[in-house]
Amino acid sequence: MELTTFWFVLIAFLWIGYFVLEGFDFGVGMLAPALARNEAERKQVLGTIGPVWDGNEVWLITAVGAMFAAFPAWYAGLLSEFYLPITLILVGLIVRGIGLEWRGKVQHASDRAWCDLGVLVGSALPAFLWGAVFADLLRNSAAAALVGGVLSLSLCVLHGAVFVALKTSGPVRSRARRAAMIAAA
Repeated sequence: MELTTFWFVLIAFLWIGYFVLEGFDFGVGMLAPALARNEAERKQVLGTIGPVWDGNEVWLITAVGAMFAAFPAWYAGLLSEFYLPITLILVGLIVRGIGLEWRGKVQHASDRAWCDLGVLVGSALPAFLWGAVFADLLRNSAAAALVGGVLSLSLCVLHGAVFVALKTSGPVRSRARRAAMIAAA
């Protein structure tokens, strides 16, 4: 196996790991307002990703670092071509991280509402934009990017609903199963 083939396979593995593991995080973040009816249920929903959400982003950092190390022209071209969407993805990830971290530290319900909004927007924005970027890479059209973004967003919602249904119990689990059935359709 040539060195370039090895690096390409490694980078593909890292990106797949990121999307599989981060997909349910995005889905849970987007579904939290719909699945939780009160503060205890919201903590239960967000608690499903609590131990793993920031660790999953290590896959992204490693994938981008490996791209830079092995294929600097590919890295530079990708970041130059998709500067705005990738910047918005990073902003979304930062806003989501802040929302998740601060949510447990704030006292007032209005402050928690801002954190919840940050988690929702910070989950939906990257989920949509990653799909749009990769669809645009394949087809190079705005229509393909829109369809790819919607498909990626839908898959993340499905993945998140299934994850919440597996990790919770009671009414939250029932709502998550219903959301998974709707998203699967």
